[in-house]
Amino acid sequence: MLIIVMVCLLLVSMIGASMLRLTFALRQQIQREQLRLQATWLAEAGVERAAALLMTNQNYVAEDWRLKADDAINGKPALVKIRVEADAKIVNRRVVFVVADFPSDSDQRARVSKRVVIDL
Repeated sequence: MLIIVMVCLLLVSMIGASMLRLTFALRQQIQREQLRLQATWLAEAGVERAAALLMTNQNYVAEDWRLKADDAINGKPALVKIRVEADAKIVNRRVVFVVADFPSDSDQRARVSKRVVIDL
């Protein structure tokens, strides 16, 4: 009888450990997805920022837009690199390249890149 109880306890312990590992993996996946989504929104904001600045200054070419921990989400800093190039074929057209890193001070960050064509 004691052996049956020990085997049952072993099985329950193994199932519990597996469920705990699965929960931990899912939590990490959700956190990575949250960082990627925030980086996506920061890249969109970088495109909007470049478009707004191009409307007032057609000579705008680049910027490293740094959001301090107080300005970003969950107290994490962000970096949005914006680069603008003139289109070789059309005079009033600019190509905007944006790279957003969130959080910018961590090795485990999300990076999203966007390329958008803007007509002035």
